[in-house]
Amino acid sequence: VLITGATKGLGEALAVKFASLGHTLVGCGRSAAAVESLRKQLPAPHRFDAIDGSGWLGMTSHSLKSSLT
Repeated sequence: VLITGATKGLGEALAVKFASLGHTLVGCGRSAAAVESLRKQLPAPHRFDAIDGSGWLGMTSHSLKSSLT
């Protein structure tokens, strides 16, 4: 199960629930400290990484503007 925003709120609750049901998780969050905490709470086979989505958002915005002109 892939979960974005897995370190807070609903994403974290879903990660814990899916793991308790036996699913393997891949998730990400923006805070490296929060990701590390989740890694300790839900160790392998689950995988969590910290990401910086600002570059992706900028690229998406540029792509949208280009396609509209």
